[in-house]
Amino acid sequence: MLNELRPLVEGEPSPIKIIGTLDPKDSTPRPAQIKKILHRHKPRLFRKYLLECDVIVYDLHTADLKEVEEKLSIFKTAKLEDPKLIIIVSSVMGWVGTAQKVIKENQSAPDLENLEDKQDKQEKELDVSGDDKKVEEEVEAQEPVEISRPVPFEESDFQMRVPHKDYTGWKTIEDLAMSLSSKENISVYILCAGILYGNGEKIFEYHFKSAWLEKPKRLPYLGDGENLIPTIHVKDLAKITKFVVDTKPENHYIFAIDNTKDRRQVAIVQAISSGIGTGNVKKGKSKNLEWEQYLSINVWMKTSPLLIPEEEGQPPIEWYSLDGIAGNIIKLNTEFNQKRGLRPIKVFVSGPPASGKTFFSRQISSEYNIPHIKVKDLLHEFMQNHSELGHTVRSYIDKNERVPNDLLAEVFRWKLHMNHCRNRGFILDGYPRNFTEAQNLFRKEKKTDEPQILDEEGEPRPKEYDLDLEILPQSVIAFRATNAFLMSRIEKIKHSHHEFNLERMQRRLQIYRNQNELSDKSVYDFFSDLNIEVFECECTNEEIEIIESLKIYIEREGRPDNFLGSIQEIVECRKKYLLEKNDAIIKEEAKAKEEEHIANAKVFEKREKLAYERFMKIKKELEDASSARAIPLRKYLMENIMPTLAESLIQVCRIMPEDPVDYVAELMYASSKHRRK
Repeated sequence: MLNELRPLVEGEPSPIKIIGTLDPKDSTPRPAQIKKILHRHKPRLFRKYLLECDVIVYDLHTADLKEVEEKLSIFKTAKLEDPKLIIIVSSVMGWVGTAQKVIKENQSAPDLENLEDKQDKQEKELDVSGDDKKVEEEVEAQEPVEISRPVPFEESDFQMRVPHKDYTGWKTIEDLAMSLSSKENISVYILCAGILYGNGEKIFEYHFKSAWLEKPKRLPYLGDGENLIPTIHVKDLAKITKFVVDTKPENHYIFAIDNTKDRRQVAIVQAISSGIGTGNVKKGKSKNLEWEQYLSINVWMKTSPLLIPEEEGQPPIEWYSLDGIAGNIIKLNTEFNQKRGLRPIKVFVSGPPASGKTFFSRQISSEYNIPHIKVKDLLHEFMQNHSELGHTVRSYIDKNERVPNDLLAEVFRWKLHMNHCRNRGFILDGYPRNFTEAQNLFRKEKKTDEPQILDEEGEPRPKEYDLDLEILPQSVIAFRATNAFLMSRIEKIKHSHHEFNLERMQRRLQIYRNQNELSDKSVYDFFSDLNIEVFECECTNEEIEIIESLKIYIEREGRPDNFLGSIQEIVECRKKYLLEKNDAIIKEEAKAKEEEHIANAKVFEKREKLAYERFMKIKKELEDASSARAIPLRKYLMENIMPTLAESLIQVCRIMPEDPVDYVAELMYASSKHRRK
């Protein structure tokens, strides 16, 4: 509103003074155009300035209804010497409870063509034929019928309006304001505004944000989606308010809604999804969210005749969004991005094979919620979604042939101009690969209405090109590493990455060096020529160090909002990441120690087993040796000891001496003497 009144305020000299109130919930600074801010706790001062104003505008969308009622009551008793213009900006929510307007009219007999179609259908079912005479008789017999036909509300129907249960207070304010019209020097206008959109969105915030993030992929609509929703852009509502101030039209109740062709809820949601998101919608379930009551209304009304041109004439106001959301979705998308601080993060990453560009591209893609685009994945997506050129691409792939550069550039342009790349950005992983491919991708043929100009030899002049700034990356990252480092890395990971064949990698590495280090014009030169800073990143640095340096480079002109979270959330996320990283290192070390302990235990157990087996083997060998040595000793005892000992034992048994051992010893000794003799 202030922007619309700005020309009046900034006129030289200007007698216009703007006095207003501020929403206590709004933390934005006081607008420069406001001469004075009024406060409720100073009612006398408020009354003084209110009665001095020539134009009083109350927007019920942001105003305190109790305050509005109090201030309007002032005009009931005040004696006014100068004309006052009061404008109440209300809402179509004041009509939501109103029964559909219908008119009754007589319907003449159905036309002959429809009746003939009906009879033809009956004849097919009964397998009989009719004649034209029967049809004509049925038409003549048909009497006119009175039918009820729904029609849109008109501004003159305001007396029959029934508000939504939450908007009865709004209707009370409207009635109070209109009752002041009977007083001298007071003119009152009610602007019945459609559901508001634009200026960063509020009511449609969920759908715009969801489409922007593509979460969910399919935007929800409520019920069958056939309900009609009158809408108005906030800028157009301000323009209409200024129009009323300037022209003071005869009609005092005005439908302030745009001229949307299809007001159905499903059509509006489809327009948002197609213009910002995936283009898909679905029937959603009610979750009692704030926006649901606005998208559930069903009010059929048309734009006020005061606001739209008659036939091909000029409209009385310079509309910002006459055709509604569907007709201005690209403009609304841009406005949404600007108001919310959203901007695409467009990154190009290149480097030799095995330099880690794909790994770090994934990290960047995850960090900033931007699409990660690789040649192989993109070609597969293109073949699935593009019926015409998709077959051409498939023919090259089926033959195991390279897709031509021009066609590949067209595939990439198809992707980069999609809504999610246009809004959130992208990260190009390894493409374009050289200077020529960069030219093919980021330049577009200059459009001209002039006829083709021939040179002196009669040949067409070379085509002229412009940069396609919409898809041109703002950040260019070049990974650097020596051949020795890269080949060492490939050697380590070739077992888990089958595509890393040493011979193939050497060939790819040589191609990269030839195109971007030994060539006169590298892919990096293309961006340097455009004054785009190229960030060189050493692959030998630590992973965490590389990620942090890449983020600092990408955010060198400030971090976009892009629904990425606040600084505090980022810090907390960073702490969480470091803790998880530290925990992972600790777990890795603990796991390594445990594995080492288990390995040592197995070695010890194996050694113990070997020692035991060796011991048992030696023991058996000793027992066998002992048994072998015991054979001659037994023979000796049997021949020299056992006969005498046996005889002595027999004697002991016979005599049974008191000391049998001593007796046996004496017998053995006596036998020994006898043998010596």
